[in-house]
Amino acid sequence: MLYFTMTQRVPNTMTEVEYLEFERASEIKHEYLYGEVFAMEGASEAHNLIVANLITAMKNQLRGRPCKVCLSDMRFKIDARTYTYPDIIAVCGDAKLADSVFDTLLNPIVIIEVLSPSTEAYDRGYKLRNYRKLASRQEYVLVSQDSHHIDHYLLQDNGMWSFTDAEGPNAKIELSSIGCTLTLTDVYEQVTFAEANDESNSTDTADDLQEVMFAYLSKRISLAKAAELLGLSRFDLMERFERTGIPLRQGLDTLEEAIDEVSTAHHGKASA
Repeated sequence: MLYFTMTQRVPNTMTEVEYLEFERASEIKHEYLYGEVFAMEGASEAHNLIVANLITAMKNQLRGRPCKVCLSDMRFKIDARTYTYPDIIAVCGDAKLADSVFDTLLNPIVIIEVLSPSTEAYDRGYKLRNYRKLASRQEYVLVSQDSHHIDHYLLQDNGMWSFTDAEGPNAKIELSSIGCTLTLTDVYEQVTFAEANDESNSTDTADDLQEVMFAYLSKRISLAKAAELLGLSRFDLMERFERTGIPLRQGLDTLEEAIDEVSTAHHGKASA
């Protein structure tokens, strides 16, 4: 997904019909969330390289098969209140489109989002919850752009979702619903990661964790960067957040509550 910022909200709310009319006449893309319209900013070099690498890897493996890969120019309808532009969508068989204009997809099998600090909470929280409701969707993939890391959600035969992750250049993710393998060496080809700053030497204390948590929840850093700053794996970081009483879970179901709690604690500490 392209960078998402609340400051770019278009004034006033719109109906679904008004949004589609507005969007089709617009020179830039907007997402539609519960009646509000948000402009989408341009992406970073790392983001664009990762998307290009993913498209290349997937198209090479899908050649000659009844599956297609679409870029973020394809609008996707979750329901009458929500339209998004995922970074990459895979469809197998006939694409189902919302109306006679043929520019809004209804039945993706695989959805891939490349994360950024400004979109990570949105992609892990709101989008994850809503994408899981779709009948067609079988896999959801979240790709970090500041480290070799991919999170993978897969719909099981029993209707439950499983979670796995791949970390490091030699790791790989299997997209079983379309028969593709994503090797992280290929996904991150030519991508240069930003170097960690001096904060990477932070000591492992509750205060350090709280500062990093606040930076992550306020969208200044990604989850991968938060883990890097403390010298931890993502799962170790999650466990330590829990041990210090900071309410964060993998699904980020309590995101807004966590922001309120950590923000209050942060500002209270700063004013002490």
